[in-house]
Amino acid sequence: QPQLTVDVLRIYSIAYILITPVQMLVVALIAVGRHQILGGIVLVTALLNLGLSAILGSVIGPIGVAVGTLIMVTFDNGVVIPVIASGRLAIRRRTLYSAIVLGIAIGVGIVASSELLPVSAVPGLFARVGYCIVLTAVALAIVWRGQVFGIRPERSVVQRA
Repeated sequence: QPQLTVDVLRIYSIAYILITPVQMLVVALIAVGRHQILGGIVLVTALLNLGLSAILGSVIGPIGVAVGTLIMVTFDNGVVIPVIASGRLAIRRRTLYSAIVLGIAIGVGIVASSELLPVSAVPGLFARVGYCIVLTAVALAIVWRGQVFGIRPERSVVQRA
């Protein structure tokens, strides 16, 4: 059972890495008041996730539930939200996808490099978490210093709205 728990948590970690960069788009939509459609998207995605997870969970077991969530997160954050954000924020899809891929690459790099740290028991786990937090802060500082989603701050949608 412990290995099953680890496997399920790894799948959810992948889902979280996929979600994080796209959530910045959601924040941008909220900031400019163009977020009204998000409630409906969240509801439909949640219902689809519930159904898919129930089906896969009954066929595969706990891993199926995690895989169902991963599938829906990938579709929602890889297709639906970027397409909507692109139109509502007047940002080219290519620019958005470049930023999303960069965010995912940074997340994967942080998690993968943390796996290189020797871990034993709880103190080692806290060391890994601290390491990931520091690297995330550094990555965010670097990304935010330059541009956000390929938009220079002086020409952002927020300032035009």
